Amino acid sequence: MLFDLTGLQKEANKKLGLSAEQTLNIAQSLYENKFITYPRTGSKHIPEDMWTEIPGLIRALDAKPSCKEGVAKVKWGRFTKRIVNDVKVTDHHGLLITEKIPLGLAGKEDAIYDMIALRLLESVSHACSKEITDITLQALHYDFSLKGCKILEPGWRAIRANFSEEDSDPVQELPELRVGDELKIKNAQVLEKKTKPPVLYTEAGLLSAMETAGREIENDAERKVLQGIGIGTPATRAAIIETLFKRDYIRREKSRCSLLIRVCRCTTQ
Repeated sequence: MLFDLTGLQKEANKKLGLSAEQTLNIAQSLYENKFITYPRTGSKHIPEDMWTEIPGLIRALDAKPSCKEGVAKVKWGRFTKRIVNDVKVTDHHGLLITEKIPLGLAGKEDAIYDMIALRLLESVSHACSKEITDITLQALHYDFSLKGCKILEPGWRAIRANFSEEDSDPVQELPELRVGDELKIKNAQVLEKKTKPPVLYTEAGLLSAMETAGREIENDAERKVLQGIGIGTPATRAAIIETLFKRDYIRREKSRCSLLIRVCRCTTQ
């Protein structure tokens, strides 16, 4: 789907290590320079009457070197209209580029722009089709599991040649097997591991938690009350997070490429 503001902030935090506020400021600057549409949106769709503008936007992207390869992979005449939904468009539609194509943007601005532009190309491409294989192997009455994934039709994933997600199993093709096949064990190894503590929040994770607040509540009635509400809006979540930093309720710890967030203290009066 197209980016809404929260989706863009999460992607920028994961891929570029940018805070929600930094991403919002960059998107606002791109908007003020008429390179993208209004960024403070909570929608991932466009209305039906905007669909005719999409081919022109994609053609315009051919002028941007970093997007040229992605445009070449788009299958003209076979666009999917999954992003078109009048009902799901809120005050503002999903993030789009404009026909004014930027050249010579600063590094982070250029990266954010390309995220929005390439997401547009992905959103009009067809679905990625995978063959998922789950295999159970039995050795001395113990069951061992194996999972394989084969890309049948790359679809939208071909735009950036990204065929797997960070939280999913990697793409690995398995040989053809049938129920009852016997395999020889060449070697065996026992791995000794320790359980890991819950991971600290990244800012992307914190945005997701705010967006889906209440999902973890055990009480069904209370969970239904909070369903679809969340904490803040796409336009205010960055400010809420920055307020938590200023009040020292959470802190950033730079580790590799991600900004880690730790709850430090909480007082009530």
